[in-house]
Amino acid sequence: MGDGYVYHCDDCGKTYYADLGVGILYPQTCEEVLAAVRAGKYGQKLMEAAESEQYVGVAAEHKLYRCESCGNWDVYADASIYGLADKKKGPSIKFGEKTIAEWGEIPYILDEEKDYRLIEKYIPTCGKCGSGMHEKKLTKRLRLICPECGSPLVVQPELIRWD
Repeated sequence: MGDGYVYHCDDCGKTYYADLGVGILYPQTCEEVLAAVRAGKYGQKLMEAAESEQYVGVAAEHKLYRCESCGNWDVYADASIYGLADKKKGPSIKFGEKTIAEWGEIPYILDEEKDYRLIEKYIPTCGKCGSGMHEKKLTKRLRLICPECGSPLVVQPELIRWD
């Protein structure tokens, strides 16, 4: 399930949405993100990580990332690459009627800490200044700025639950 947050800029009047988490299309999203990583669309480091082991996968949950240099923020599907924590027992993990070995890859990551280990962390590049962006948890204390005018955004009382 995902949560959606609504932000409004009182200065320029723009409204922004941050839809975080996963939805019913999570397995398909993971498949698409992993294919894009393997095609090099997420950079050389992640592409090499995706080819470094036989069984890899992504936990393509939508997360909020913010640039510490300029304050720019956006929501991206996490393209971090995970491998099996236990390379001997891991291929026998069941996904539906098949195991990871039968699928030939990890279809999607369900619990990052349990059966998997991080191989390479996804760090998106800021579209404004080119610095690395970092994942941020949405809390009442997290302040986001308007991408249009740079003013502080106001969190609206609306919370959207999807899937």
